[in-house]
Amino acid sequence: MPKTSLANRYLQAWNSHDPDRVLSFFNKDATYVDSGLLQQVQGQMVGDYVEKIILLCPDVSFELLDGGITGNGRAAIQWRATGKELNRLCPQIDAGSIDTICGLDYIVHDHGQLLSTHVYFDLSPFLQTTHVSAIAARKHYQKSGLSEQELRSYQQQLNQLMQHQQLYLNNNLTLAELADELNLSSNHLSQVINSQFGFSYYELLNHYRIEKAKQLLQETDPQTSTLDIAFNSGFGSVSAFYRAFQQHVKMTPVQYRKRYC
Repeated sequence: MPKTSLANRYLQAWNSHDPDRVLSFFNKDATYVDSGLLQQVQGQMVGDYVEKIILLCPDVSFELLDGGITGNGRAAIQWRATGKELNRLCPQIDAGSIDTICGLDYIVHDHGQLLSTHVYFDLSPFLQTTHVSAIAARKHYQKSGLSEQELRSYQQQLNQLMQHQQLYLNNNLTLAELADELNLSSNHLSQVINSQFGFSYYELLNHYRIEKAKQLLQETDPQTSTLDIAFNSGFGSVSAFYRAFQQHVKMTPVQYRKRYC
């Protein structure tokens, strides 16, 4: 049986909009974690939650992008969803009504029965700003905000916070949450990031995540999948991981592992 057959059958069940068909894949004690709606349910509650998702977007259609088995009863099912008002599935997206979004289900299974499912959404097309906007913001902040001494001090604090507490491993970390850690306003934290690092907020997170990924690629067993490396570095999707890694390192994770490990 092809390795992608589980992924195909699973998405076909969702496309049927039949809760019973979807639930036939789940073990009775399965766990369902949804990063879009920030929910976690288990056991009998999974049935109610599946019905809720189908009712939120009754016209949603899933297309399989990739669905390789990763070994040890794990699989990553990358998909593209189309339909009306898909931001209902992920209210974090502040971009009006959207009709297309990509994501990934990271599952643990036993002979085709799902023991757990973690649903991730690729938010980078909606959240990331460009390096150009960071430069523009840096010019803006030169006229107001924190002093140069304060900027340098908060830069050191931010760097220490990221290195010691590794907050970037939380793929849902917001600018406001990080600002709270430093007792700063979101605007002042943006000033620190733009002027001292030359990054946007999401570029900064990816910087630390890529450094973590490089470390894991060098230190973990070569059999450890790049999927595990991506999630253990703080990325919410494999596509975002590969895109950021190639942008920062100028090679793929596989090429990096072959060269340095």
